[in-house]
Amino acid sequence: MFGSVITVDYSSKSMLGPPGSFKTCHPVLVDELFPTPAFPIQTIIFLHGGDIVAKQCTTSASISASPSGRKRLAIKDELAKMLVEANCMYWGCSLMKIVYQFISNSNCKEGLTELPPPTVPRLCMVYSTIAVPVVPSLKSAVYLLEERIEGDFVKYINNNSASPRPGLNNKQKLIAEFLCFTQRVQYHLSHGLAFLSDFQGSSFSHMS
Repeated sequence: MFGSVITVDYSSKSMLGPPGSFKTCHPVLVDELFPTPAFPIQTIIFLHGGDIVAKQCTTSASISASPSGRKRLAIKDELAKMLVEANCMYWGCSLMKIVYQFISNSNCKEGLTELPPPTVPRLCMVYSTIAVPVVPSLKSAVYLLEERIEGDFVKYINNNSASPRPGLNNKQKLIAEFLCFTQRVQYHLSHGLAFLSDFQGSSFSHMS
């Protein structure tokens, strides 16, 4: 663990996009960072001067005092759900890395084909970490801090499909087809245990 001082703008006017099914997204300012030997500044560099957002778990209860019209969870429940979210992000980064390792190892093998190598999009999952209040109170909250995705937000593959979504332009379709390929590689290399789905992100490189 490491320490930090953050300021989250939780006002409805500053919310980044409409509330999602399970989370709301807010602008955040990292005022100070306190690295530790276990977490030097190099490991949390995305928080240092980076453009990040704070996400908070919510529920769709109809009665709520939240500015977003959604109800907050208790801090212990927020922490439990955010730990699951952060763990998924951790595995997401690992699963994307093994795909590029697989491609790199395949490119090193000679005599497989005479065709030129295909264009491989360079994609990555956003970096993230959990912010837990030192002294819990009614106003404090547990947040998932993530790199902010710049550019147009694109959904490439739905949860219920292994094919690119319709309506994508040529560049987006290339990325979507590559992501379909990554799913098959992840499923194969994990022996059928895991693959990423519901790919969405920017038209540049960052995914969530």
